[in-house]
Amino acid sequence: MGKSSVIVCFDVRSEKFSFINLDKDMERYDPFCNGYACGYLTLFNYKGKLGIRQNTRKDNIPLVLWVIEDAQRYKWFKQAYELPPLIRRKWFVGMTGAGEIVWYWPCCFYLYNLERETCTRVNIQGFEELEHRRTTHIFVDYVENLKLM
Repeated sequence: MGKSSVIVCFDVRSEKFSFINLDKDMERYDPFCNGYACGYLTLFNYKGKLGIRQNTRKDNIPLVLWVIEDAQRYKWFKQAYELPPLIRRKWFVGMTGAGEIVWYWPCCFYLYNLERETCTRVNIQGFEELEHRRTTHIFVDYVENLKLM
């Protein structure tokens, strides 16, 4: 029996579920997770579209991004980028509205512009004193709407 993975979407207003099939090339079965690798795919906003980053454990693998082109027909577009050594071992966070990939390392961020292939480091003062810096969670473009529906 073949296995496949889907992304489950829930529309809060209509209270309906929908599903987006993953491309067969982005799936990786992991017997230790009893299914597809836990945390292997990271979802993010790619210029207003659903983007997925394939997480890899190897330093020499390029950054692999998948972007949904047509959710109804399950059409994905794959892009691979070579990364500078400076950010290869950092934690992927997401993408800014300006199209820069955000990477995190305790006490700093790296913003990598895919088009210009430039990297900007932003230091965060005050994090040095935190006891568990590696458990910090970072969210890009997070907005909280307290308005009741």
